[in-house]
Amino acid sequence: MPYTVTELLPGFGARVEGIDLMEESSFGAINDLWHKYQVLVFPGQELSEQQQIDFATRFGPLEQLHKLAPDAKTEYVLYVSNRPEDNQRQSSTPDGELKFHMDQSYRADPSKATLLYGLQVPVKGGATRFASMTRAYRALPAELRQRVSALDASHSDFAIDHVHPLVVRHPDTGENILYYARSVTPKILGLDEQEEAELTKQLEEYLLDEEFVYDHHWTVGDLVMWDNRSVLHARTDFNPTQARVLRRVTVKGGPLEAGGRAA
Repeated sequence: MPYTVTELLPGFGARVEGIDLMEESSFGAINDLWHKYQVLVFPGQELSEQQQIDFATRFGPLEQLHKLAPDAKTEYVLYVSNRPEDNQRQSSTPDGELKFHMDQSYRADPSKATLLYGLQVPVKGGATRFASMTRAYRALPAELRQRVSALDASHSDFAIDHVHPLVVRHPDTGENILYYARSVTPKILGLDEQEEAELTKQLEEYLLDEEFVYDHHWTVGDLVMWDNRSVLHARTDFNPTQARVLRRVTVKGGPLEAGGRAA
């Protein structure tokens, strides 16, 4: 069936309308758009938990949740919510603003993709922000690009740590990615404190350039999916008296290889 694609920013993020997510024949087109734009927005969807799971499964095996409620319906669905409900696995993140980060980078196999579905949204605030780590790498001056491609960084969360290259190669597209976020990357290895502070400042100028950050303001029925290996995401503050309930399903990832290094 015919569908329309509207770029959200030049070469980054796209709104896709008129495509049937449940139709298996749509997968190839969606996968190609996802690799091209990294963030896809499908507005006006009516998706059950199982339909969201079925769609996500086309991109790979799903992340299983731990410590499920005894009567939870599924082991794959997490609710990012400030309105806890019985028998729903709730996100452990607090309300309010969240800094830019990538999910589960503290593991050897960070998540491949995240899919969020809007169930209840605040009138104002609570936007999800996206920044392209692929675009950031492309924008680096040649000398800085060469420097960071030789470095590794430690990622940490929940007392778990893992070292990844500061520049990784996308497993599907082969593009190089500046794999860094200050909130989850406490240490760039091999640098003293002053060198690290200076480099961190430089990198964030490229990663968080507002001209290339897309803010998604939620509407009920939005399905938003992004490539967790090449996109940072964050959340703006919102009034906690207003409901914000998003349903999340996550696709498993794999190890990340170094990119941009001389053979």
